[in-house]
Amino acid sequence: MTVGRALQGIGTGFTVPSAQAITTTIYLAGAERNTASSVFGGTAAVGSIIGVLLGGWRWMFYIAAIIGFILTVLSVVVIPAAKAQGKVEDRRLDYFGITSITF
Repeated sequence: MTVGRALQGIGTGFTVPSAQAITTTIYLAGAERNTASSVFGGTAAVGSIIGVLLGGWRWMFYIAAIIGFILTVLSVVVIPAAKAQGKVEDRRLDYFGITSITF
């Protein structure tokens, strides 16, 4: 159980910054980006609270995988593909940040 929780934290450490980067590069600054960031932050907070309250720790692992798969498929339809405005040259990973957020 502890190993599964650690792996879940590491996975979150990889996906959350990537998802936030996609949100800030795809949507234009202003109301559109603010709405996307609000939905991202709100659903993450509410989802983690409801998941623990309704399913408990054990079911959270199973439900998270199912919901994650459904949202991945929906993101292909919802997120526009060619709307990015800028080109980022620096694509280095912050290894210290990734490891420190998971512990």
